[in-house]
Amino acid sequence: MTITGTVKKYFSSRGYGFITGEDDTDYFFHIHNTNLDHHRNYILEGQEVTFHPCTEVNGCVVRYHAKEVEFSDLWEIYNQGN
Repeated sequence: MTITGTVKKYFSSRGYGFITGEDDTDYFFHIHNTNLDHHRNYILEGQEVTFHPCTEVNGCVVRYHAKEVEFSDLWEIYNQGN
C-alpha cells in the first residue's frame, strides 16, 4: 500500500526525518529509504512524498516507519540546490 504525505521535519546532518502521512500519523524515514540517497541536502520540509507505511510493534511500543519514500518532482528539488 502506498500513501502520500508531507515532510514534517528533516535533519540533513543526520540523514533522517519525519513525514506526516495522509492518515495524520508521523512516520520516521532515513535518507537510504528514499530515491534521493546521495542528495540529502535537497530534502525540504513541506515537500510532498509517496511512501509505503510500515508498523513495528515491540512490546508496548509501536513505531511507524516510511519505506521506499519517493520525491515526485526531482527536477525541482535538484534546481533548489543549485
